[in-house]
Amino acid sequence: MTEHLLHYLWQHSLYNFKEIKTLDGQALKIVHPGCPHQDAGPDFKEAIIRIDDFVWAGDIELHVKSSDWHKHGHDQDLKYQSVVLHVVHEHDIDVFYENGETIPVLELKNYLSQNLLDEYQRLTLSHNELPCKNQLSEITPLQFTSFLSSLALDRLLRKQRLILKMLPSCQENWEEVFFRFLAIAFGFKTNTTAFEELAKSLSFKYIQKHNHVKIQIAALLFGQAGMLQGDCEDDYYQILSQEYQFLRYKYRLTPIYEKSWNYLRLRPQNFPSLRIAQFANLLYKKGDIFKRCQENTNADYLASLFGCKADPYWETHYRFGSEIAIQTVALGETAIQLLIINAVIPVLFAYGTFHGNEQLQIEIINLLEQMAFEENRITKLYKESGFPHRSALFSQAILELRSMYCVKKRCIHCLIGKGILKASIEKLSSKPVDK
Repeated sequence: MTEHLLHYLWQHSLYNFKEIKTLDGQALKIVHPGCPHQDAGPDFKEAIIRIDDFVWAGDIELHVKSSDWHKHGHDQDLKYQSVVLHVVHEHDIDVFYENGETIPVLELKNYLSQNLLDEYQRLTLSHNELPCKNQLSEITPLQFTSFLSSLALDRLLRKQRLILKMLPSCQENWEEVFFRFLAIAFGFKTNTTAFEELAKSLSFKYIQKHNHVKIQIAALLFGQAGMLQGDCEDDYYQILSQEYQFLRYKYRLTPIYEKSWNYLRLRPQNFPSLRIAQFANLLYKKGDIFKRCQENTNADYLASLFGCKADPYWETHYRFGSEIAIQTVALGETAIQLLIINAVIPVLFAYGTFHGNEQLQIEIINLLEQMAFEENRITKLYKESGFPHRSALFSQAILELRSMYCVKKRCIHCLIGKGILKASIEKLSSKPVDK
């Protein structure tokens, strides 16, 4: 038993509450369990209970054991003098009010369903990547859809908080914010940190000043990436290096460390050098890319807007001076989709919130529903287990579910977990009674 589970059981009345009694044998009725309280003080506020013929209004405190009252220092805290009922899983010691009277106790373990506790243990102690995989049949399609829709929104709101927190450091400039988020998205997980460092080291206003000269955009990005610091006889490298030295001096730029970039276990198509080259060509002549995204949130239009490829040099090189056989240097459909999902959608959603533009936010939700379901190891696992997979809205929801609930084993906070636990009680109550 944990306090988290105890809180959940109490809040949702998942116990036999029809004939409960206090520890000293008095009849107890829970008129209202109270409201969860997150700040310092008792766990539930404004509860209403009846003990025998007396109605009490006050607070509820929950503990695994009664002795936790003293371990947590509640006997020294006046905020706990308003407690009208001490709910514990196991009673091991009496606790008292300041005037010496015993605080009424409900020992909950005698009123709990063993079936529910067993189900909870199966979920939280499972070593499976998806602990509830075998119990998903307990969840109705409507529950699935509503929960996943709320998870997709939670993911957008969580990213929105990061974006709005970033805004002051970008001088309230949304194009700068978008530039940074787009750079992070170009990292495609393996190099997100390095791309973020690159974007922070180079103000977007310099990109805008030179976005009509392709070689200068490339020089700024490769130079700030720390990739133009060594000696290389390659002609293309020399041209970029000369351009960068001029621009670096002009804007007093400081490059990041080249060792920030990760090449390990990456195929050449995913090397950071190629991604930077693609990023440079995307920004070329598109200094107003954020404005274009605002004006048209159609999925096909955005896919065409982000369609780009690196300079021909990269068809035969994977790093400066290192030649390979001809390779494709255009952004693939999957890469474009990820850029839209991880950069365009969250920034436009936050922009809509900041400016009170609800229509834009609705368009962004619709955009997620227009886009294809993301296929990766995690989403495939959930898809094969029976999760809906109609659009990117559901794949984003699955990724949020995975990171915020499943990995952390927060099953009692997950609507799917809650549904399974409630079903375990209903199953037990529906069983015929042996005669």
